[in-house]
Parts: sequence; structure tokens; C-alpha cells
Amino acid sequence: MAKRDDLLRRLKQADRRRGRRPPATPNSNDSGADSGRQTVAASESAGQPDVTALIVSEVLAFTRSDTSCRDPQVVSALRALLRGSSPAVDSARRLRDQLQKIADRPDVKLRDFRTAVKGLSEQAMQFDREAEGDDRFLNYLAVLIE
Repeated sequence: MAKRDDLLRRLKQADRRRGRRPPATPNSNDSGADSGRQTVAASESAGQPDVTALIVSEVLAFTRSDTSCRDPQVVSALRALLRGSSPAVDSARRLRDQLQKIADRPDVKLRDFRTAVKGLSEQAMQFDREAEGDDRFLNYLAVLIE
């Protein structure tokens, strides 16, 4: 019990010290207290490319050059990237290899790449559920990139 009492005493002391700290003062060029966080986030992402745009432009370029690649092959390639597997269809496999080259770039973080692929995959599944047209997801990507 002595250990627990000591821990509680230290936690209370830390709370008191935090309460006595002066609030963070914004810099003269910041507009508010939260803008410091946004500035840091913006400066971190300033050197990073837009991974989603890279993926979308690569998918569209690939589908223009390979007419056999349609929505199902794109979805298959995106799923394969998330799972770390290989698609059965040749065009989907080649697209997956092209997209993997984006992930291998030194300026692209793997976490950002996986997040972008996951988001695109989820959107593709939504278009797949509404399956009216053959290339609805590709048409959506074309509009998205404009």
C-alpha cells in the first residue's frame, strides 16, 4: 500500500504543477492557440507529396494504356496492396506492381500510402455495391483528379 500512496501523491503533485504552468502563448505571427499545431502539421506535410493523387493518376494512366483493366481489376489491385498478396488477373497484378513503385519512393511514407490505398479501396467498394456501370469507379477517379 505504501507504493500506491506514493504513486497517488506524485500524481497529485504533477497535476498541481500542470495547473500552475502558464498557458502557451501564441507566436506573434500565429492567429490562435491551436494554430501552432496546424503550422507544425502543415510544415510536416509540406515536403510530402499527395499520395492519393499519385495513386489516382497512376491508376488512370495505367487504365488508359491497358484497356483490359476495368473497375474489378483496380479493386483487386488495391485489395492486394492492403493484404500483401498477388491478384489472379494479370492486368491487376501489373497495376499492383506499378502502385507498389509509389510506395517504394523515398518521399512517400508507407503509412500515408496504406491510408490512401485503404480510402480508395473503401470508396471502390461503395461503387461496387451500386454496380450499375462497368467503370463507375474509374470515372469517379477521373473526376477526382481534375
